[in-house]
Amino acid sequence: MELLQLEYFLAVARLGSMTAAAQKLSVAQSSVSRSIARLERDLGIALFERSGRNVYLNKYGSAYYARVERALAELSGGEIELEDMVGELHGQVSFSVPTNDMITKPIVEYMKCYPDVIFYERILSHEELRQELERGNIDFSLSFAPIKHQDFVWKPLAKERIYLLFPVDHPLAGRERISFSELRCEKFILSQTDDMHYCTQLFCQRAGFEPNVRFFGGEPMLIGPMVENGLGISLIPATYVKTLKSYLSQNKGNSKIIEISDDFCERTIGLVYLKRHYFSIVAKRFYNKLVHYYSDLDIELNGAPSDFNLQN
Repeated sequence: MELLQLEYFLAVARLGSMTAAAQKLSVAQSSVSRSIARLERDLGIALFERSGRNVYLNKYGSAYYARVERALAELSGGEIELEDMVGELHGQVSFSVPTNDMITKPIVEYMKCYPDVIFYERILSHEELRQELERGNIDFSLSFAPIKHQDFVWKPLAKERIYLLFPVDHPLAGRERISFSELRCEKFILSQTDDMHYCTQLFCQRAGFEPNVRFFGGEPMLIGPMVENGLGISLIPATYVKTLKSYLSQNKGNSKIIEISDDFCERTIGLVYLKRHYFSIVAKRFYNKLVHYYSDLDIELNGAPSDFNLQN
């Protein structure tokens, strides 16, 4: 059994196709097919079910897949550990964020201190996040919800209040505080990239109604103009309030930020990672950079976080 066979096996299992795996790996399809055939012969059991050009893991393949994925992740961690032992502060940090607005400032500050470190930032769904953490493709992620499994750690950093964005000519725009239950008949404008859709669903559920969503999209920049044109209202997190207020002041915007009176209208920002993942020196330092950055933000904190020693 060769390491290359295991890498080909993972690629085929993830993509469900010998052809797609060959393209991904930049090798001939025949090489992938022969490698999988040799692996199955060495193990003495079939790992895939064939259906035309597509292949699917059977129960044996699924069990083997989990082991191979962990093994290759451990080997990758070993390479990073050896680089750390050289004692040079170079390397890379890979992470995921719900939206890149949350992390620009600490990245800039860190890159000034460590110019040889390479950053890989990704925006992933909750399910994609779990897969990429398990595969060792990312070190950690900023998240608004934990991954509920014993193999993962979620470190809460801070609690953040959520506010409302109303058009200025709305009947409720003259209020300073509004209860969420008063929004029962409102239309919502939501972005899926900053977790406000999840917060809206949760808050509406707690207030006893289902939200009437007028727009649900991936571009946060569309939210403000839609609200200003009276197409609906939206939720905004506290970290955006200062910037938005500045914009509205300078541009005479036709919207207004209003506080929500309910205590449950907040979200928790945290960092999630896989327990067995090996963290390089630069990844650990950036992790602690994020912890301190969020502890200094002008939002309602969940305690006062301090340096967190990641266990490898």
